[in-house]
Amino acid sequence: MLDDNANIEKNGALLLANPSDLNSILYAVYSFQPGGGTRSLAMLTFMLDYWRGGLEPEAFKATNIALHAACAVVLAALFRKILTLAWNRNEHVGWIAVAIAALWALHPLHVSTVLYAVQRMQILSTLFTLLAITTYLNTRIAQISGHASRRSFLLTFLWAGLAFLSKEDAILLPLYTAIIELTLLKFAAKSAQIAKIWRGTYLLLGIASVLLFLSVALPYFGTTTPYPGRDFNTIERLLTQTRVLWLYIFQIVLPHPDYLTFYYDYYPISRSLVNPITTLPALLGILWLLHYAWRARHDYPLRALGILWFFAGHALTSTIIPLELVFEHRNHLPLAGLCLVGADILRTIFQPSQISSRSSVVALGGTLTAIILAAGTATIYRAYQWSDGMRLAQYHANIAPDSARAWVDLCNRYYDLSKGQPDHPMLQKAIDTCTVGHALGYDAISQTNIVIYKGLQGTLSPADWENLLKRLKTVTITPGTKQIIWSLISNSTGQTQLRLDPDRVADAIKVITSRTTFSARDYLNIAYFIHNYTTDPEQAIEYMRDVIRVGKIDDPAVLQMFTDLKESSYDEWINELQAYARTQGKFISAAP
Repeated sequence: MLDDNANIEKNGALLLANPSDLNSILYAVYSFQPGGGTRSLAMLTFMLDYWRGGLEPEAFKATNIALHAACAVVLAALFRKILTLAWNRNEHVGWIAVAIAALWALHPLHVSTVLYAVQRMQILSTLFTLLAITTYLNTRIAQISGHASRRSFLLTFLWAGLAFLSKEDAILLPLYTAIIELTLLKFAAKSAQIAKIWRGTYLLLGIASVLLFLSVALPYFGTTTPYPGRDFNTIERLLTQTRVLWLYIFQIVLPHPDYLTFYYDYYPISRSLVNPITTLPALLGILWLLHYAWRARHDYPLRALGILWFFAGHALTSTIIPLELVFEHRNHLPLAGLCLVGADILRTIFQPSQISSRSSVVALGGTLTAIILAAGTATIYRAYQWSDGMRLAQYHANIAPDSARAWVDLCNRYYDLSKGQPDHPMLQKAIDTCTVGHALGYDAISQTNIVIYKGLQGTLSPADWENLLKRLKTVTITPGTKQIIWSLISNSTGQTQLRLDPDRVADAIKVITSRTTFSARDYLNIAYFIHNYTTDPEQAIEYMRDVIRVGKIDDPAVLQMFTDLKESSYDEWINELQAYARTQGKFISAAP
């Protein structure tokens, strides 16, 4: 699904990794392209799964389930330490910690995280972040009691490093530990000098974080115009996230499977404080929660910890970085914070006077059991939907009818059943399904599929092409929209059983490239397609100019272009492109 495709199923470096070839292994480990080689530990585990089970989903998902279970075990141990500190007594905290860790593990919101294979990255990051928090807590408890703490302190750095090699949001670890200090530990230590060091360290970290945000992150990511590939700017994203955070809270507290739609590409953007009208109340509600947590950190430290933990977990994904607006897996670790809040509220309700009261313990245990059973039942139901690709696609289209992605997924499932046979009824079913998705009005992939599938069927008309071009002129050009170019090219150059009209493909390319930018290599591939397949090869030189415009002087694509032109005796084009290069402040030799 989605990112599984690029990171696993069609990741050449991963698929070509050979146990006897260290270089191929390293290429696979560092093959997470969006991160420039980050998330290497997660990629390593994908490689190991591929070696043991090929591309069968079972191998990847079994590993995800095992890692999620490991998270639950570590979380139970961490919860026990936290509950002991917060409630100042040891009675019954063991089984309560296990119960709320079980609730976390069986929560239906996690189904899409665990069964969406590529989110191994998130699960691994959660596991090692929890281990780092646990060893940090061991360190600080030892310092408070005056015992040795060096070993657990060093382990904290080890786990933190592994977490960061899994996913970048492990950088939030100091924020989690700062929250624990503010609510539970109070920067205490038996040695006054150590206590002073901790206060000073966190003060400096806080100041440095604010300065880095204002001087580096905000200028880099902040924009008053839409982010590239997005339909929102920085302010609109921040406003929208106030509503998204309440959506997450609702999904955690009342996790009905039909409200966990996985696809949220239809989620409305907040264009102002009153558009939609729920934006301002959402913002005020979040400010109130944060204010309450700060005020409650002394009287209700566990409640404050849980609330702040939840918001800390979204400090990257719900701020200024131009990510997609909503994804369920972002709650994998933050959900643990709300589990702590729930445990503290239940304790207040059922054990107002003494935690050892038998009737209170029975009532608390019965309530937790009922909640766990309800969550587990919802998880079983949702996991059943995820156990079959067609069933899941139909389910998503039913519960998220406004999601173009849901309809495209269902459309593609029908096409797979047709096996590309022109007279197969499932091919027409695929076309009809993508027509529904296209009618939503905000994606171009549905109409691209219609063009391709009708081309196979032999019913493709000029109107279908015009519908595609019209949509490409208005839709937000996302990374997925840019991939349309390569889908159309592959279906017009003999790489598939279909031969789309190259000139119509060139029309679509012209629209897309006029609205966004590509890499030098991409422009070169487009130029070669235009030159070799269309009836107007002269248009190729326009894309060759783009190769120079976006490429560096020593860019391999630039050098290859001039080499190929020289070998083909295109001297006039060489001279023209060299002249263009000089206008761009670049000197490029025709014979590198």
